[in-house]
Amino acid sequence: MKISFSPFRSDAALTLSRQGDVLTIDGADLDFGPLPEGAVLPCEAVNCDWLASEVTRIDGVIHLTL
Repeated sequence: MKISFSPFRSDAALTLSRQGDVLTIDGADLDFGPLPEGAVLPCEAVNCDWLASEVTRIDGVIHLTL
């Protein structure tokens, strides 16, 4: 999983962990395992205020920006 970060100001704390294709953000699991190769998941389709980009799988690796 390749996670990029987009700078923005917030007083909220962010807690992240990852296991395989599951990203846990502040206790909420986001399972990207079903995302097929080459697919694009719009950020609006993911219930997460921290997500700043679409989610893609390229060469088997999940790419996203927080």
